[in-house]
Amino acid sequence: MTLVIGRSSLRLNVPGFLEPEVVECDVSHLLVVGDLAWPEDSIPSVSLAEDLTSCCSLLPNLEGPILPAQRPPLASGRWFGLWNSARTVDFLMDMKTRVAGGAGNHIVDFRGGLEATFTVCRRAGIHIGGAGPSVEHASRPLRVMLPNGFSVLLYFAGDRRVNCRAPSSKAWGSNLIQPSRDMGLIRMIRSAFPDDMLAVVLHWGWELQPWPEPGQRRYAAALAAAGVDVLIGHHAHICQAWEHVDGMTAFYGIGNFLVRVGFYEAIDVKYPRESSRSVGIMLGASGPRVVHLHADSRRGLVTQIGTTVPPEDSLLESFAGIGDPGSADYSSFYRKHNTVAWWYPVWSGDESRARRVLAESRLRGVGALKRLRSAATSTQRRMGPISGSLASQSAGDVPGGVDISLGETGTSEGEPRGQRHPRGTGG
Repeated sequence: MTLVIGRSSLRLNVPGFLEPEVVECDVSHLLVVGDLAWPEDSIPSVSLAEDLTSCCSLLPNLEGPILPAQRPPLASGRWFGLWNSARTVDFLMDMKTRVAGGAGNHIVDFRGGLEATFTVCRRAGIHIGGAGPSVEHASRPLRVMLPNGFSVLLYFAGDRRVNCRAPSSKAWGSNLIQPSRDMGLIRMIRSAFPDDMLAVVLHWGWELQPWPEPGQRRYAAALAAAGVDVLIGHHAHICQAWEHVDGMTAFYGIGNFLVRVGFYEAIDVKYPRESSRSVGIMLGASGPRVVHLHADSRRGLVTQIGTTVPPEDSLLESFAGIGDPGSADYSSFYRKHNTVAWWYPVWSGDESRARRVLAESRLRGVGALKRLRSAATSTQRRMGPISGSLASQSAGDVPGGVDISLGETGTSEGEPRGQRHPRGTGG
């Protein structure tokens, strides 16, 4: 790959990567928000301050594909699915969306769902970041050109431990976090575009946990050393802590933007009250700013709370006094405070519903039903590391020899060990 900058060019020595895809945007800021899953035919309503409405292009994470009324069957290995209705495209167009994130775990819940999402979004002029038919396409950065001459580079990836799936010869998929590969690309992109804001958007972390795991903080430190300006995460479904890391602002989890509660295929999605609060991150020439949001996930209404503020003035908690990313102090703090897990309250004696769902999903037999029940109730299933390269990569693969392993264990949907949460949730 050769990046052309004016009259000069730079050879990017990272095999299998495509140069950034250029996205033209006619407003001055991107507003990066959390997960969006709205399967209703009604169009959600967003109430923002007038200045935000006029100057911002909404950039949500698609917590599920955009599907037609006749939904395709669930993908192989999926026991339930989240999705967005076809009317979601109209909503995104109303919100001036030019880019949406596609590196989440639910974007591949349905057979052909990701391909369908690309098709309808492309027709609307919306680019999907972090997903595609091949690893090369899924890992392609996006360069958003704002009208004031400012540009934002976006790199999307998802954590394999939370069931994000890479593209294969049989199905499209998402870009997976692979630290040594990612750092090589990010360093070269940073060199090629030194004046752009570089934002990394990750679908990762344990659900309903207010604090990121130690490995996430180590990975954030490596991103900062590679030249990233802003790190934005989602998947936890609540707001998580944030911090400044060597000039980079790290928002480990910004919460749900709008995820409808209720029945999806084989599961009743429920969240604790905390998940109704989220933040949006404004990206523009003035640096990242925080917009506090409240979602009514039954009525489809998102409302801004207060005014836009810099991260230092936001309501998110900081890491003051709890230790550096790799310190034993923080590891001890994390083990003490992150003890909440969750499970799916699916099997309340209603196996007829489960059998109907299995039939609609073209799954057959008692064995399939047992597998589905096991997946719904398991909270302590072990998983491997985030990628094969993490356990074996040398310290020289990342800036400063930082250990950026994200951990070894998890559960079937990428959740931590611990006690069950009194409320059920969906993935």
